[in-house]
Parts: sequence; C-alpha cells; structure tokens
Amino acid sequence: MKKLTFILFMVLSIPIFSQGRYPFAVTPMIEEYELPASCIADYGMEGVVTDAMGNYDGTLIGDATYDTDSFFCGANSIILDGTNDALDCGAVNVTTTFSIELAFNLSELGYQTVLCSNRNGNDLENGFTLYAELNESLKFKTGDGASGFDYISTATGLFNWDEWNHVVITVERNNEIFFYLNGVDVTPTPNDLDNTIFAVSGQEFDIGSHNNNTYEGNGYFDNVRIYNSVLSSAVAIELYTNKCLY
Repeated sequence: MKKLTFILFMVLSIPIFSQGRYPFAVTPMIEEYELPASCIADYGMEGVVTDAMGNYDGTLIGDATYDTDSFFCGANSIILDGTNDALDCGAVNVTTTFSIELAFNLSELGYQTVLCSNRNGNDLENGFTLYAELNESLKFKTGDGASGFDYISTATGLFNWDEWNHVVITVERNNEIFFYLNGVDVTPTPNDLDNTIFAVSGQEFDIGSHNNNTYEGNGYFDNVRIYNSVLSSAVAIELYTNKCLY
C-alpha cells in the first residue's frame, strides 16, 4: 500500500512582553494519506515511467518524452506528439471490476482521441478504450473481438482542450460504469454496457494510443493510476479534490 505524506505548518504566537512583539514559531505537523488499497499501477511521470506500485513499469514509445507542463502539484508529465507516440504499460491485469484515473491536456482533439486503451493489435473491437471526443465528451468502448462492440458516452461540452482535466472511470462488467471529470459525476443515463461483448484483461495497456497507433493523443498526460476495484463516488471525487496530496 502506497503512503503519501504532506506537511502542514501551524503558526504559534509566543508573546515576549519585554520585547513588545510576538515572534512566531513554525511547527510541522505530518499527516499521511494513502491511495486506495486496490491501486495496482501508479505512474507519476516525474521523469520516469516506472510503476510506483512495482507491478507494471512503463515504456515511452516513439518520440514521447517528459515535459514540465504538469498536472497541478507535480513537476513533470509526458508529452505525446500524436504520431506513433504512447506510454506502454505492458499487459496490465485488470479484472471484471476496475477503475482508471488519469489527467490529460490535449493540444488538439480528433474525432476520437485515445486517453487509454488495451485494444489488441489491429483488432480494434477486442478490448476497451477511453476516448476524449471532438464534441468534448468522454466515451468508453469495448468489445470481445467476435461479437461486435458497445459503448457509452457522456454529455458533450464537458471539458476544454488545451487545459488540464482529471478523469476517473469505474467499470463493473456485470453492472454499471461511472464517469467523473474534474471532481464532478458526469455519468450518463443509462450507464451499462452489453456484458456479452466485454473484454478486459491480459492485453497491452497504452496511454495516448491504441496499441496499433491509431486515434493517438496529441498533448500531455499525467497521474495515471489503475485500480482493480470499483472506486466509490466519494473516493473518485476526493482524488481530484485532494489532488496535491496523492
């Protein structure tokens, strides 16, 4: 379990009457925060793409590199140029219940811009993908490579490109899918998918591209985390609200 620590400073006034003034003593108070125990991969992008959880170290593909334009409190992100670039996280073993968290800042939007995906090779209907759409909506699409595909989209006009956005999506294969954008629940109604055409695990998981380099992201990505559980609404919103503490 990953522990995250930050320091609060409490200012105490101590009167010294002989000097006629009030000097201040600064006392650090340390409070620890923890990511949800179900976090199986954590990429802070702070000059490396190693997994802080020790499970799935990443590899930058193409001309992908690090940049100082980062999501809030971090020092770095990764930048992709939209042509054969990605972060390859390897074969992340998500289950039939999982959540994905990431921050993105896209320089431009295409018809479908991949935020993350585990779709397999040239078979674009085998696996799942989270897209940012040209109409400023989010879309989650999935298929099993044999029975077609299904998808669910949020309302349009939810975010601005060329600025940082934070998204959490929670997926339960036999139940519902929820979307959280910048700390707000933006889940559409209905919010379930066809369980019979749902593929989830054992394939290469990429940030910013399908793993055959299509619908690629042009912009910045940061704070990518994968969980093998459905995060509660309260936790999903807190990850944004307290983003500098995780």
